[in-house]
Amino acid sequence: MYVSIGVGTSLRDMRGQPNGATAQTKLSFVGGPGLDLINPEAATPAVRFTLPPGISFGGHDLPDSSEGCTATQSTATCSWHLEPIAGRNSINWGWDLVAASPGTYLLTAELVDMDADSSNNRATLTVVANDSPATGGGAGGGGAGSAAAASAVKLSPVKPKAGSTLVASVRVTKGGSPVRPTGIGCAASIGRTKLRGAPRSASGVASCLFKTPKSAKAKQLTGSVSFRAGGSSFAKRFAARLG
Repeated sequence: MYVSIGVGTSLRDMRGQPNGATAQTKLSFVGGPGLDLINPEAATPAVRFTLPPGISFGGHDLPDSSEGCTATQSTATCSWHLEPIAGRNSINWGWDLVAASPGTYLLTAELVDMDADSSNNRATLTVVANDSPATGGGAGGGGAGSAAAASAVKLSPVKPKAGSTLVASVRVTKGGSPVRPTGIGCAASIGRTKLRGAPRSASGVASCLFKTPKSAKAKQLTGSVSFRAGGSSFAKRFAARLG
């Protein structure tokens, strides 16, 4: 298992960095851990992402259970099932991070249960956060309340059954008001089987419709709903066991 850390100004441009590298960021940026399966066997690894003093989770895109994560004020521990086939052998998480002041900070990510190759179990990234001029400026420009926010994924039905249609929805707001998302992407799979998702966009909602096979009873379905809203990119993951 290979552990990495990525940073960027948004989820769209977040890039994984070499272990031990240094990256320049703004005071508010996006970052998180990544996992790559390098062995031929499927695995469900867990990674712990740790923030140093002076860096905190902030903004609207935070670690949550729909991404397989639990979080404290300074850590996020996430787990996801990976398989050695195309499209299922790696995963990256990214959240809104905020530096309290300009400075140099060390982010770390490590496997909760170390594997045999200890050289890949832990990654560090030094971020140099610098103040930047405010954007926007005129009336209606760029305040904190104008950033888009996305909820966790809501499944309908809450307890989906094999052979039925599953709807995965995310609420989207900007400044407290509904905003229509664009560029919706739907991804889901059950084991080695990928499901085709039908994207839907409405005021305040991004959703994906998946038709589950009858043969998938008692199997785990994992997926994501991705979209753009208010100048930001979002990717919300979910998982459910089919009845």
